Amino acid sequence: MKLCYDGIGLSHFKNTGLYSYTFELLNRLTKLYPQAEYRLVSNKYVDANPLIIENVDFDEINLNRKENNYELLEKYLIENNITIYHSPNNGFSLPKKKVCKYVLTLHNLLPLSKPELVDNKYYEKFKTLVPISLERADKIIAVSEFIKGELCTFFDIPNDKISVVYPTISKIFRPLDKELCNTTLVDKYGIDGDFLLFTGSTHERKHLDILLMVFKEILEVYNDIKLVVAGNNRGKKNLYYLKLKDLAKELDICDNILFIGSVDYSFMPYLYNGALCTINISDYEGFPISSVESLACGTPVVCSESSSFREVLKNSAIYVDYEDMEAFRYTLLETIDVEMKKSDLQKKNSIISQYKSDDSIRHLVSIYESIIE
Repeated sequence: MKLCYDGIGLSHFKNTGLYSYTFELLNRLTKLYPQAEYRLVSNKYVDANPLIIENVDFDEINLNRKENNYELLEKYLIENNITIYHSPNNGFSLPKKKVCKYVLTLHNLLPLSKPELVDNKYYEKFKTLVPISLERADKIIAVSEFIKGELCTFFDIPNDKISVVYPTISKIFRPLDKELCNTTLVDKYGIDGDFLLFTGSTHERKHLDILLMVFKEILEVYNDIKLVVAGNNRGKKNLYYLKLKDLAKELDICDNILFIGSVDYSFMPYLYNGALCTINISDYEGFPISSVESLACGTPVVCSESSSFREVLKNSAIYVDYEDMEAFRYTLLETIDVEMKKSDLQKKNSIISQYKSDDSIRHLVSIYESIIE
C-alpha cells in the first residue's frame, strides 16, 4: 500500500493543531504499519525537526493552493501509483479527478456552524470546496462525535462513509520535573513564578477579552501571578491580538500578562507542566487538543462546555460558563488555591491515557484497508 499525505500542516502551520495532528499521525503510522510506503507532499519544504518523522519521503510540488489547482498533485499520484491520498486539512486539497482512493480528515465545520466567526474569503472557500471534497472522498474521518453530528446536520452523507477517529497526542506530553520546567521557562521565555496558561490562536471565539477581565480580578487576590498567552497572533489574528493588548493596558495588567506568540511543539510540555492550569473557553472546538495535552501533563483544564469539550474530556476537566464572570472568577480562584496546595507528585496524577494510546491509529489502518478491498 502506498499512502500519500498533504503536508500543509507541517509546512505552513507549524505549532498549530493541524501540525500536531499531521505529525503524530505519521509518526505513529510509520511505526505501527511499517509495511506501507509513506509519502508527504507540499508546496513548501517540510521541516519536522527536532521531532523527526522517519520512513516518510517528502516531495515538494508546486501546488497552486490559492487557485485550488491540484493538477500537478493528480499527476504525482498517478506517476507514483499511490493507493490512498489523505488530506488532513478538511479536504481542501483533494484533486478534482479521482485518480486513487481519497480520505479526508474533518476538524471543524465552523464556517457553516458559526459563519460570523470567520471572514468572507474563508467562508466562500469552505462553502465551495468542502462539500465537493466530502462527496469525492471514499472515507471521511471526523475528529469527534460532535463533528460527525454537524456533518449529518449540514450534509446528506451516508453514515457508513463517516468514521470518528480521535486524534492521538504525543507521548512527549507527560509529567516532567518541576525544577527542570521552571528553569527551561525562565531561560526560554522569561516566565518566572506561578502562571495561568492559554494556548491557541488569538481568535474571537476563544473569548480572551473575557479572560483578561476575569484575570484582572484574580490579581486582586494573587497579585504576583501571571497569565501566559501562547499561540499564533499574526496575519488575520493580529487585529484581535492588538485589541487584547489595548485591553490589557486599559485594565492596567500588562505587567502580569505575557504574549509569547507561537511556541515550538517540543517546548509545549514545559509550558503545560509549569502552569497552574490551562484555560480554554472557546465557543467551538472540533477536538480540544491543547486541553488533552495539558491533562496528559497532569495540569488541570478549565474550559467551557461547548462543542466537543464534554465528549472528549469527560470528567477530567473543570467546566465553566464564561458568560457568568463571577462564577468563572470563583472557579479559577478555587483551582489556583487547590493547585498551590498540592505537592508536585499529587499534581501529576491526572493523565488522559486514551488519547496517548495507538488505538486510533489502528482504527485508521483498518479504515485504509477496508476501502481498498
